Amino acid sequence: MVEDSRRSNQVSSDRPEALGVLTFDEIVVGSEFELDAQGIQPDQVTRYLRACGHDEADLYGDAVPPLMLAMVCYLKGALPKPWPAGGLHARERIVIHEALKVGQPFTVRAHVKEKRTGRRHRFVVFDIEVRYQDVTSLQIERTMTWTA
Repeated sequence: MVEDSRRSNQVSSDRPEALGVLTFDEIVVGSEFELDAQGIQPDQVTRYLRACGHDEADLYGDAVPPLMLAMVCYLKGALPKPWPAGGLHARERIVIHEALKVGQPFTVRAHVKEKRTGRRHRFVVFDIEVRYQDVTSLQIERTMTWTA
């Protein structure tokens, strides 16, 4: 959805570390990651809205739909490696402060808040913030069930 400067390496192996995905053991509480994005383009918003069942491409005017922006944070993240396949939201809280305009460059910052192992699952809690210029657009507290 969003262009960034990271590259992905294709490796033929089933081990998460060989696949280039972030593993649970690599996560360190207190770590911070950042991604500068060029902006979400109008055609991307149109495709997203259609995929969600909306016929009107201008449903949000010149603003990026907030849940689309939250999805970008999940798919692209701000992590140095991609999310592991099968990683699921265990819980998510989204606070929308101000709309991000279509095409507007933005920064995603992720902070590892907590990491824990439960009886059957491993969890990582991230605080994620989307900013443009000096304005906070979106804040997310995302708890992921980690599989890798």
